[in-house]
Amino acid sequence: MVKNLSIFTASVVSLSGAFQAWSSVRITQALEEARRTQAFSRQILDQMDNLTGENETKGKVALVGLYVIAANEKDKLNIANIALQSGKNSLRDAAAFLLKQECKETPQLSTCKTALELLARTEDINVQKQIRKEEQKNVAANGFRSEDQVVNVQVQASPVALALEEITTAKIAESDLQGWIYIGKADASGNLKEDRTISTRTKPAPNSDVTTTTSVYLRDQGTIRSGSSLGIIPRGQALKVFAVSSSPLGEGIEAVWAKVTTRRSSLQRVP
Repeated sequence: MVKNLSIFTASVVSLSGAFQAWSSVRITQALEEARRTQAFSRQILDQMDNLTGENETKGKVALVGLYVIAANEKDKLNIANIALQSGKNSLRDAAAFLLKQECKETPQLSTCKTALELLARTEDINVQKQIRKEEQKNVAANGFRSEDQVVNVQVQASPVALALEEITTAKIAESDLQGWIYIGKADASGNLKEDRTISTRTKPAPNSDVTTTTSVYLRDQGTIRSGSSLGIIPRGQALKVFAVSSSPLGEGIEAVWAKVTTRRSSLQRVP
């Protein structure tokens, strides 16, 4: 009994010592991380005048410099996010380029998922601006505003959109993605109009296969006005259609969206 108690006591002491050593290491690591974060924050503050100033060249140099000296992926993403949310086109475009280069070769990194989300959120802001611009044009031409008139906007070749498409393509090559894409406007017979985004000339049916003929937004809902962007599907991507959603636009015309899954095994970029 005494012997067993001695063994138990020794074990408790040993575990206690190990726990204290582990705690000491964790505390030391936490302090080092806090000091590193504070030092990096001071570097950001030191460059804030350049980042927020009118000189675009200085701003981009400051951004790239901070991005390069960032000690880990979290810091890099934070710097990129500051640039993307800055409202400055030059910083936003530079951040998009940095994220694209970071993820092009290593799309499996968890940080690339975050990079895709940051770029998708930034592009969503641009999409909503395009929608408002199209609505203003329609008001000027027709004298009234109708939300049914603008059901989609084409992908613009901006640095953010190009970076988002490249990272989306890299993710597709790694694993299939699922979401909703705009198919086009269809008439009463199911024939697609000139704004179609797939090779098929008629409204697709569930369980059918289609191929994109243009870059198109992948979204979490079948509408351009709400929900979130999941990326940009490139031209020439084979897709499996799971569901089709339509909304009437009047005069027998409807806007068609499809819930699709990408196929990484058949990813082909069309020049």
